[in-house]
Amino acid sequence: YPSANILVFPNGPASGGVTSTVAGENFGWLDMSPAVRVGGSTSEATKWLSDSSILVKLTPGAGLALDATVTVAGLIATAVKGYTYDKASISTGRPLNFPSTGAISLTVFGFNFGATSWFITAATRLGGSANEASDWVSDSGVACKVVGGTVRNP
Repeated sequence: YPSANILVFPNGPASGGVTSTVAGENFGWLDMSPAVRVGGSTSEATKWLSDSSILVKLTPGAGLALDATVTVAGLIATAVKGYTYDKASISTGRPLNFPSTGAISLTVFGFNFGATSWFITAATRLGGSANEASDWVSDSGVACKVVGGTVRNP
């Protein structure tokens, strides 16, 4: 039976596209068309390298300590908590100043917000208060409608 131990590069950006190697054993003595899933999402591409390694190109995603599952000839092996997508990071917001009445649009900039909105639910807070609305724009931007309050700078 196959055994998946680790992903050689165990983390990467939410935008995906990273190539890693699944290390393990009993992946077959010839190419058995392996499949790799990380956190339930099928990888973009896989390539059998040897009985103990499979090259995998990861899709966009989000999450910490996700299982990486390898399927070879109908047999399944899992590297438990084998992969983590980098967390989002905020660099700034625009505009920097706005009236305390709220109801103004604010764009938050940063990176690793996700490559697509189909599995991302954007939620933003400012000064401890949830904003009225938040919409994913891109891997580097989230638009939100600020709630009224006394916060002067994001």
